[in-house]
Amino acid sequence: MLRKILIIIFLLTPLFSLAQKPKERSVKAEDLVFIYPSNMTPEEAKRRAVESAKKQLIENEFGVLIQSHNTTTMTNRNGESQTEFDFRGESSVNGVWIETIGEPKVSWTGGDDSIIVTVSIAGKIREITNNQAEFDVHVLRNGTDLKFETTDFISGDDLYLYFKSRTGGFLAIYLDDHNGNVIFLSPFYDRNETITIDKNKEYLFYKSESTSIHTDNIKEYTMRCSSSIAEYNTIHVVFSPNNFSLAEAELIDNNMMICDSATFRMWLTRVISRDKQVTFKEIPITIKPN
Repeated sequence: MLRKILIIIFLLTPLFSLAQKPKERSVKAEDLVFIYPSNMTPEEAKRRAVESAKKQLIENEFGVLIQSHNTTTMTNRNGESQTEFDFRGESSVNGVWIETIGEPKVSWTGGDDSIIVTVSIAGKIREITNNQAEFDVHVLRNGTDLKFETTDFISGDDLYLYFKSRTGGFLAIYLDDHNGNVIFLSPFYDRNETITIDKNKEYLFYKSESTSIHTDNIKEYTMRCSSSIAEYNTIHVVFSPNNFSLAEAELIDNNMMICDSATFRMWLTRVISRDKQVTFKEIPITIKPN
């Protein structure tokens, strides 16, 4: 009997070792320098520099993650069938920023054709492991095919978002306007819960004719630029195989849920700290005046 027990334990040990625990690190950098074009506002340049500093620190510790996408398109033109193959590769840092320690020190100087930003920052990061959820997300403008993917918008353009996950789970999508407000894009104002996602199913958000999700509660989004210069927003996509609570927010007159940026950041840090399988992506977008 003892011999059988020892054999069973020996056989199970490799199985347990496959579930890797994500590595966490405390990181710090001083006087990182980033250069941006002079047509960008100093505030936006500073924001992007802070995000770039975070990504650089994560890459230094955990490297980059390469993802590939293969697409096969079959068409019929003048009675002749044609098959087109498309391969795309994307890279992203192989980790997530969990928490910022202290207040980042950010300064900038301007020249004739550039803005130079210097950043000092400290925080905690976590490696992305195989047990974390993987998904594809694409921001689309004025069209629902992936060929319309872009992060550059002109005031009046329509926003769509494509989403697909290899695993089932739960999703929330937010937009930070960088004026202190974070807007709930999904779920909608009358839902106080995350959106349930089926594995390997393609979702198209913010298209009223879409039958892939919540056809009884579709909200369309048209991007607006209220100033004479470009505005810079960030779309936050949060996904996990495990359900999670949403950030606390209030309902405003035009049926939109909004919270302040500080509340959102605290909520996101809490979600990431509690759930080792959560994955989130930040997608910066630009909205130019018409």
